Amino acid sequence: MEKQFMKNCGRYFAVWLIICQMINISWTGKQETARAETAAKPQTTLSAPAEVRLRNYKGKRLRLRWSDVAEADSYEIFQYRKKKKAYRKVAEVEGGRTSWLSPRTRKAMRYKIRACCMVNGKKEKGAFSYAVCAIPYARKKGKKVNAGIVRAKQYQNQLGIYESKQMEVSIRTSRYAKNKRAKVFDTSLRWYTTDAGIATVDSKGKVTTGGKYGTCQIYARAHNGNTTGKINITVKNYARPGKFTNTEYTEENMRRLLTDYAEDLQVIAEYFERYNKTHDPQEVKFYMNMGRSAMIVDGADVPYEEVKERLYRILDDCPGDMVIHVTRGGVHFELSNNMYNNELSFSMNIIPAQKEVEEGPSNFRVAARWFYSFYRYA
Repeated sequence: MEKQFMKNCGRYFAVWLIICQMINISWTGKQETARAETAAKPQTTLSAPAEVRLRNYKGKRLRLRWSDVAEADSYEIFQYRKKKKAYRKVAEVEGGRTSWLSPRTRKAMRYKIRACCMVNGKKEKGAFSYAVCAIPYARKKGKKVNAGIVRAKQYQNQLGIYESKQMEVSIRTSRYAKNKRAKVFDTSLRWYTTDAGIATVDSKGKVTTGGKYGTCQIYARAHNGNTTGKINITVKNYARPGKFTNTEYTEENMRRLLTDYAEDLQVIAEYFERYNKTHDPQEVKFYMNMGRSAMIVDGADVPYEEVKERLYRILDDCPGDMVIHVTRGGVHFELSNNMYNNELSFSMNIIPAQKEVEEGPSNFRVAARWFYSFYRYA
């Protein structure tokens, strides 16, 4: 009996081993299949819907429109709730549709939208669009209406490095508003840049360039999604080497001063502009040399800690002496070797005489507010 029992146990154990092996093979096969499916799974990154617009529609409703996302199977629409200070999903429409009508409302509504698609039975969700807001109103009685055309006063802008310029944009009322006295209920604009390395733009539309040359676009978007056309910002290398081919002195050094130290010059010039506004409006000179002498005006030391390191950096690399003139018209940097004089002028308010000067090898504009001049001492 014991021998028969042992034989049966051995058989059962062998069968159990075979079953475990088969289960392991099956599980391994499933794992390999899952890995293959994962590898074959398309990596879908749905883009956010673009050209989103929200407008007044008859019957005190709002029409939301957007551009179609090719891979989208559906779109989810979210509404902002003030009480909860969060967005909540209010509708979902099938892919291929590019518009949606809101329920009746008397208040301003804010929406955003995202695309969705099915991948291997799982719902993939894309990025949200920018938010748009609009109000419903009667066409004949509406005193506050939505924005219409958003137009820039200048679409082509050329700037030098480290310069700033205020963009000017006008907003018209919606063409659907019949009340000629109606006003846009929200005149604020949202500003965007396509390349922050070339130029940035703040919330008020002030564009500031950096040290990178090239072209980027600035956009202004109204509350309901209406935007300006492309406002092109072209940053030029005004101090290009070709402009220095006929200079007689410090060609390479002046070129380096204009390009490598452009940001330092800008900070220094703006510092002395502020200094001049807080002191008596008279012409003063700051004599700097390789010995790093202190700047003294009328016997009093000038507090210049915020620009001291920038001045030292320039002085260590520039030959000869540098003189900084602070005048009512601006700030002037002068490099001299007692025979020739090279001057770089910075002026917040360009005087007419500087505007009328014809460009040549000894006097030309290197940026919107910078002028280079060269002359020989008599």
